Amino acid sequence: MIFLSFSIFAAENLPFNHEAEIGFLDSSEDSDGLVNAKYSYYFTAVEQTEIPYQLATFLNQGAVISARYATTEYQDLYALSGEYVFDSKWFIGAEYLKIANEKSFLNLFDDVDTYHINTGYYFSEGSKLTLGYTTSSQSESRYLKGSYFEVDEQQSRDFDLYSLTYEHFLPFESTSGLFLTAGINYQKTANNRYASGYTLDGDLQPDPFDTHVIVDNSTLILGVEADWYINNAWSVGVATSYLQLKMDYSQDEHRYNDNQNISNINTQYYWHFSDIFSAKFVAQQVFVDSDSETNLGVAINARF
Repeated sequence: MIFLSFSIFAAENLPFNHEAEIGFLDSSEDSDGLVNAKYSYYFTAVEQTEIPYQLATFLNQGAVISARYATTEYQDLYALSGEYVFDSKWFIGAEYLKIANEKSFLNLFDDVDTYHINTGYYFSEGSKLTLGYTTSSQSESRYLKGSYFEVDEQQSRDFDLYSLTYEHFLPFESTSGLFLTAGINYQKTANNRYASGYTLDGDLQPDPFDTHVIVDNSTLILGVEADWYINNAWSVGVATSYLQLKMDYSQDEHRYNDNQNISNINTQYYWHFSDIFSAKFVAQQVFVDSDSETNLGVAINARF
């Protein structure tokens, strides 16, 4: 009788057009964590029967619009995004993000407006190729004056990111399947900082200064990831990325080059405990060269 009652009240995998989620991610590093909230509307009802819950929206291949808010100790993020899929399975997408930073003495920037566009093609029911471009531009200035100094400072930052990503889901007979992701990113950041003013020397005479520093950063990122879905709710995954960093300083013609290897192992569980609501859990161990950190996340998801 107990098993009969459980089967009667078991959650159904109903199609949905709306998805809302709120979650929290904590890190072993010195941080207050990340709170994230997101809502999405899918113009074509999303099926979630006999497929991994986490991949239901990826396999839907339909138009979607989303809104997101996230906050940390030092930043707030607001985002609007959308993607439209043509009958030919070509798609286009766009996203607008605003990041509100906490200003500090070393950081002049307050809000950052970022724009992203992408296009691509669905080769099959479980494969997707995406080409994306992201850009942002910032500029700030400030004037400081005290009893022994005066500073007039301007700073600007231009950011561009080009990305190519391929995603593929391979269903299995004995388990749900394997989700593979491979990507290449190239990002470039140009920082321009100019400051002029004076400080008083030991004889209380003005000692003027004038500095202009340009720092160009570029990063090439190659990454692959594999997530094995043991069943529709539980997955384990591994990922690795190779980063090639380059920095050029105009002030002393100094160049800095560095390479990094980042990898992680993770597991996720999607507990579909009612027709609408689910709980999501994730544990991740990240390795950056010889350092490592642990990330733990939990979220409540609603699909209706």
